[in-house]
Amino acid sequence: MKLDKSAFVSDESLEVIVQVSGKPLTLYVKELSYLRIMDIYANKKEGSSSLACLIAASISDKDGNQFTIEEAMNLKKEIAEPLIEAVLKINSLSGAEKN
Repeated sequence: MKLDKSAFVSDESLEVIVQVSGKPLTLYVKELSYLRIMDIYANKKEGSSSLACLIAASISDKDGNQFTIEEAMNLKKEIAEPLIEAVLKINSLSGAEKN
């Protein structure tokens, strides 16, 4: 079956600037496919949260370095909140529209 490209998530990450501790931080957030998100929720690592798994799967820096699930689990609240908001927004999980 042939579908338009818009039916699939892009391989490109979207640049997002978030405020972390009052300073701008540039992140690159990858839109995940619906089935990848469902897989994260269903098969999250023992002792971790689904949100930590989403951060690890979605966010990178300009060089492509990503958080491990353990690193995401240990982020301070003031760091984790804007990251989670960016992941939820890009993946349309919060009801917010994508930019």
